[in-house]
Amino acid sequence: MKAIFTMALFMAIWINSAPGLFAQETQSNPGSKVPRWISDKGYWQIESNIYKPDKNIVYFYNNENELVYKEHLEGIVLNLKKKYVKMRLKKALEIALQMWNRDRAMYSDRQLITRLFK
Repeated sequence: MKAIFTMALFMAIWINSAPGLFAQETQSNPGSKVPRWISDKGYWQIESNIYKPDKNIVYFYNNENELVYKEHLEGIVLNLKKKYVKMRLKKALEIALQMWNRDRAMYSDRQLITRLFK
């Protein structure tokens, strides 16, 4: 009887504390760090095929979830387990966002006039 009670008490304590041990840290926690390859300006997404690893499509989005740039890659295998691959994708994202912002600012007046005449 004592062994059953001890086992039940141990299980109750473990069940109550287990979710806190395995939970992911959120960004609101002061101790959590964001990896260097994550940009604060936008994000990238890769579409690939398991049977053809050298054919990929890379999409770049800004923080408003607008597609900024899309590129088909052939002959390049992207190993996302490597840190330098993620850092290069971050750099490409930031370049694409700069170009997109520059072009959007340059054509902003033309879009306004076009909308007025429709």
